[in-house]
Parts: sequence; C-alpha cells; structure tokens
Amino acid sequence: MAVQAFPRVKKEALPGVPSRLPALAAETFGTFVLTLSGTATLLGAARISHSTAASVSSQIAVSVAFGFGILAAVYTVATVSGAHINPAVTFGLAAAREFPWRLVPAYWAAQLLGGILAALANWAMYGDKLGSLLDLGTTRPGPGVSLIAALFAELVLTAVLLIVVLSTAVYRRAPGGAMPAGLAIGLWIGCAVFLAFPVSGGSLNPARTFGPDIVSAAFPAAWIYLVGPLAGAAAGGWIWHYLKQGRPSGEAGPGVERSSEDGADDQQPRHRPGKFVVERDPSGKYHFTLVAPNGQVIATSGDYERKQAALNGIEAVKKNAPEAEIASQDGE
Repeated sequence: MAVQAFPRVKKEALPGVPSRLPALAAETFGTFVLTLSGTATLLGAARISHSTAASVSSQIAVSVAFGFGILAAVYTVATVSGAHINPAVTFGLAAAREFPWRLVPAYWAAQLLGGILAALANWAMYGDKLGSLLDLGTTRPGPGVSLIAALFAELVLTAVLLIVVLSTAVYRRAPGGAMPAGLAIGLWIGCAVFLAFPVSGGSLNPARTFGPDIVSAAFPAAWIYLVGPLAGAAAGGWIWHYLKQGRPSGEAGPGVERSSEDGADDQQPRHRPGKFVVERDPSGKYHFTLVAPNGQVIATSGDYERKQAALNGIEAVKKNAPEAEIASQDGE
C-alpha cells in the first residue's frame, strides 16, 4: 500500500515510515524476538530435561513461547514496519497486492538477519554441544514423516496465517491498533506450532528456520521451509484477495487510497479519520503530518516558510481525509 501523493509531500518508502531504514531495523528486531523466543525455549527445555527428545510439555512450552514472542514483536514494531517479521508474510502481502514488490528483497534481508542474530544468541547461551545436537533449534520433519507431509503442513498452516494477518492487521474490523492483530496472530502461531511440531517442526517462517540453519551450518530438508511457507503465503494472500470482495461496502480499511504503481487493484479510495498536525521545526519552517487514530503517521508534507502556507497545503489535500481535524503543535 502506498500513500497518495500530496502536493509538496515527501513520498514515503512505506506508509507511515518516512525512511526505509527504521522499518528494516524494526523487521530485524521483530524477527530476532520471534525466533529467539521459540528456539531458546526449545534449547532450554532440552537442557532442563537432559534430553534432545521433545516431550509433550516441551512442545507446549515452545508453542506458547512462539505465540508470546509474536505477540511482543507485533506490539513493538507494528507501527514502524507493519510487523511482517516473516519472509512468507511479506511475500504473501505482496501477492495480495497489499505491499510493494520492490521492498520485498530488503524486508527479506532484514528478517533473515534477525533470524541469524537469534541463532547466534542461542549459540552464546547454550554453547556448541547442545546447539549442535539440536542445530540451534532449527526445524526438521518429524521421525517417520514424509517430506511431502511436512511440506503440506507448512503450506496449509502458512496460508491460514496469511488470512489471519490480512483479516486482522490489514483490514482491522475493531479499534485498538496492533492489539487485536497481535493477539489473533499470536494465538494462531502458538496453535500451528503445536499441531505441526511432530510433522514439520512448525516453522511457517523461513527466517526462523534458515537463521539457525546458517549459524549451525546444517540444512535438514531446507527446501521444505522455503517452498512450503512461500507457496502457502501466496495461496493465503490470493484467497483473502478474493474473499475481501465480499466485505460490506461501508467497511473501510485502515488506509487511504493506494497507488497503482504498487499493483493495487482498482477500487474506490478508502478513508479513515485522523488529524492533520502542523509542526514547526527548529529552523522555523512548518510542515504537517496526517496521523491515523492509532498514532501511525500516514504522510508528511514538505517544508513551508509560513504556517498559513502549511494550512493551505492541508486544505489542498484534505480530500484524502475529509473527517480529519487540524491540530497545531508549534505553540502558536
């Protein structure tokens, strides 16, 4: 999704993100938190039990840890990067035409870096011996499970994940910003990891698997954890792209009109109320920002020499948010 161009407005790399670097840093941090939460729990459970065989209690612990990890990560970085924290989610959102394809490689690199950093943290905490026995908590098909069954589990569960993400994070049906999205996604991740643990290990996230793989130099059936999540994400994105056509016409999504250059489909502009905030910087120049109700910055204007010029700029673009109020933070 992209912000509709304002007169004299700096076009953003991402909606609500004036610079691409903070978004990429947020993706790295979020993926680090998610990966560390589950893999460190797996390694910790193995150390406590003095066994690398996963018991039912350790599977429950890992599932809960991943659920809480995604919850914490989404709440932390949702307003900065969108909290994809998963290459499959980024791919699925792009397939659903809800994210620009040109930013996919950068997001993937940031997410993979987060997975690698989490694996390095596990290696530092648990050492070579335990880390090498479990390959730093990577995923692998369960004993006696065929590669096709593991691939199918990753595909189906990731497809459901994308539909949950698109339903709660992209088209929020209740107020509260990241709160309902993080909870719904965390609950599904916890459930999916638990039910897929004996089949595929419950990855649903290439960065979560390839981070430990790269650090431990072990790639057990690695192709499953690339093909399965990406194919499932694309399927989930396409399914939701079809299902959303049945939404009531009065149910507005959480964004303004999307740019055609990002592959958005032709549809009426979607509006959401918020406010235009006029600010004065230390150099004495003025600019305004369009801020959503959840605090996310949707767009930022260029600089104006006078406050009245900034107010005139707001009036020129107010059609994008006709219900938004105008506030001033420059003390005048």
